[in-house]
Amino acid sequence: MKWASSVVLLAGLLSCNRPLNTSQTDSVASRISPLIASGNQEAILDHFEYPETTDVERSRDRAGVRKLLSILYSDFGSIEQMSRSKSLPNALDLLVAPGTVEQLNRKESFKRYIYDAKFTKYGDGYVYIDVSKRLDGKFGLRSVSFALPLGRSETAGRIRTTSQRMIETLK
Repeated sequence: MKWASSVVLLAGLLSCNRPLNTSQTDSVASRISPLIASGNQEAILDHFEYPETTDVERSRDRAGVRKLLSILYSDFGSIEQMSRSKSLPNALDLLVAPGTVEQLNRKESFKRYIYDAKFTKYGDGYVYIDVSKRLDGKFGLRSVSFALPLGRSETAGRIRTTSQRMIETLK
């Protein structure tokens, strides 16, 4: 089955294969983080790097990412506070990115920005913003993840419930 957008359930942190230009990735992350904090999903969609596809496929990808972001904000709640994290969290996250898992894995280098976040429904958690180099040579949004700490008893159930909703949406 081909999905319009990928949904990947990950534990922990992904690493970069090659270092990226920090000032350029920092600039992208600083532009995108306020959009994520404010819940401006349409503006977030504009910053994603979409795979090289036809206009119809890109439109489908965009619609899929829109639905998945909507589920994340619906389940986690809006973000009351968001600031750069000073530590590496031990968390379960739900990642949203355009394209397929295979296309996402082909992006060899990215830089992950980790933010502490306070969600209105799920409380303390994290937002991950992954920035990668686009096909046109500029830097853009590779993926966005919402995460919850592993130390809380309700984390696994909440992540499972949200991921099931996301997967059902893409069928």
